Amino acid sequence: MKNKLIPKRLLKQNDDLRKLDIKGYGGQDNKIAEAIFKNSQKPIGKSDKRFYDCLIKNGNDEYLIEIKKQRNDQWFDIGKYYKLSKRNANIIVVFIIYDKEGISIIAGILLKELLKKLCANNKFKEYGWSKASIKSAFYLKQEHPKLQLKAMLKVRDFVRNNKNDFQIIYNR
Repeated sequence: MKNKLIPKRLLKQNDDLRKLDIKGYGGQDNKIAEAIFKNSQKPIGKSDKRFYDCLIKNGNDEYLIEIKKQRNDQWFDIGKYYKLSKRNANIIVVFIIYDKEGISIIAGILLKELLKKLCANNKFKEYGWSKASIKSAFYLKQEHPKLQLKAMLKVRDFVRNNKNDFQIIYNR
């Protein structure tokens, strides 16, 4: 990746990341963000919480962060990715991939770049990664707000096979 998404000065130099306990179900995103990023804050407003887990402020610069933590299989509610605002398209999706020894890799990519890459590759279409599926899921969610249509991604494999498209924040 040519440009760093998150400036190095906003990343904590934390050798204990590998030991950070991230197993379990949700609710730990703020704790994880505080361990990785300087100046991390919770989102403000209900609509913001739908798209990202924390934001990092540095002077006039703002970085929106969506944290996805998984061993490999990650499920995405694709309906929320249709008609993204410019602000939300620039959310940095941070994958925290772990195994039995703890965190093995932390990697970030812009949401718009992730979606472009997934929707352009036919091997991901069988899992629901296409512009048509995202659009359909969006309209179904308009009719049924609590409905979630999920598309799967094997994140460990995806990051490993596309390392040049990611900012590698941590690698064990």
